[in-house]
Amino acid sequence: MLNDLVRQIILSNKLLSRHLTQYYVQVGDVEERYRRQDDIYFHTIKKQVDDGLQREEIETECTQAEFEANKHNIVGNIIEKDRYVLPYGMHKIEIDIYKGALEGLIMGEVEFPTKEEANTFIPPDFFEVEVTWNKYYKNQSLVLKERDKG
Repeated sequence: MLNDLVRQIILSNKLLSRHLTQYYVQVGDVEERYRRQDDIYFHTIKKQVDDGLQREEIETECTQAEFEANKHNIVGNIIEKDRYVLPYGMHKIEIDIYKGALEGLIMGEVEFPTKEEANTFIPPDFFEVEVTWNKYYKNQSLVLKERDKG
């Protein structure tokens, strides 16, 4: 069930969602992911470049056939989520509402061009818990678990 506060934010800002389906074929210091965003497909490789706050990301569009063909290499679960983008000052907050095995999990993410901006960012009141440094909340960790419903 969608958190009432998040529902209110989505409705009052008239946010539209995009549906994302993604899976990983490699996790660890280097992540390799395939993603479907509505009807567009992407292949992404991410690498850690520092203490965990910054990552190098190479994302290219791929075909539906490539997306489907690589499913046999999947690590863990497929992630299904709806994404809403909320403008917030000079930034945007991506609100992800997870489905399937992670039903009930709602995450907000903000990306920054510099570490300084990240370190001085004041989150909105509806951000309940800071999870930047909690590895459990990284998508590459979430694919290996089911949501604790307790």
